[in-house]
Amino acid sequence: MQVRLGAWVLALLLGGCAGGPPKSGPASLDVGLSNHNAPGATSTANDPKDPFQGANRAMWAVNFDVLEPYVARPVIHSYADYVPDSVKEGIDNFVNNFDEPSSMVNHLISGDLPGAGTNLGRFTLNTTLGLLGIFDVAKHVGLERNMLEMSTLIGRADIGEGGYLMFPVYGPTTTRDLIGDTIDTSISPMPC
Repeated sequence: MQVRLGAWVLALLLGGCAGGPPKSGPASLDVGLSNHNAPGATSTANDPKDPFQGANRAMWAVNFDVLEPYVARPVIHSYADYVPDSVKEGIDNFVNNFDEPSSMVNHLISGDLPGAGTNLGRFTLNTTLGLLGIFDVAKHVGLERNMLEMSTLIGRADIGEGGYLMFPVYGPTTTRDLIGDTIDTSISPMPC
């Protein structure tokens, strides 16, 4: 099973790389600026912001031509239409509660002890009294959510965003955000 999945991913990646250079648009879009030296939007395989352009285009096709209309849209509309708002709020609180430990670590790394203390207090109160975070008890005590992501810390260290990446299901990201999200997820106590 894993070999088949790997073969499909490899085929999609290589197929995206085989697309060739972009073709010019229809003549109706030519506004006569071909000899004009004004800067314009360009998209080439050598674009430093999109070094994985071929693979990104293939993943875009998977996400928006297959997954979005046939998987994501029906699930999202069903969730929005049939799940009560109070249940949606509980699910949101539950998921956000498990982001508190990684945010606490990020506040400690940045030297923000009060922010780390707020995250620790929120996680402790919401996990114990809020039934694993389903209820946001800490908000009613005066501890407002103050999230800090690792990708923000990396950005504060003047590390650039890196190349643009498109993943199936996960969607668009940059290398900095991907590294930050991976570190934050590894700190999170939520079993994934």
